[in-house]
Amino acid sequence: MTKEKSLRQFIIESNRTYIDFLKRISNEKILATFKKVAMTYSHYYHVYIIATPKTLLKGFSVETEHAATVDGNIIKICRIVLDHLSEDPKYYNKLEKIMPDT
Repeated sequence: MTKEKSLRQFIIESNRTYIDFLKRISNEKILATFKKVAMTYSHYYHVYIIATPKTLLKGFSVETEHAATVDGNIIKICRIVLDHLSEDPKYYNKLEKIMPDT
């Protein structure tokens, strides 16, 4: 196995571990984390207020693909979601139409 291939495999396995961990977190805890982020970083507050819980959870589910990059940090994943929603409140709806399996 080449170094590149073993590194790629390590990244895939690490991401899978983080995603498994993140799937065990309750929706209530995820939504509470969104609220905490919105209260801490005021530029996210307006996005948090207009986003539905369903949209926030959908975004969180999609953005867990970055779990290894952010070391499974729930706050950073919530910030990624809120960044996307601040650019386009319909971001995850549009993404779902383009990529139905997300």
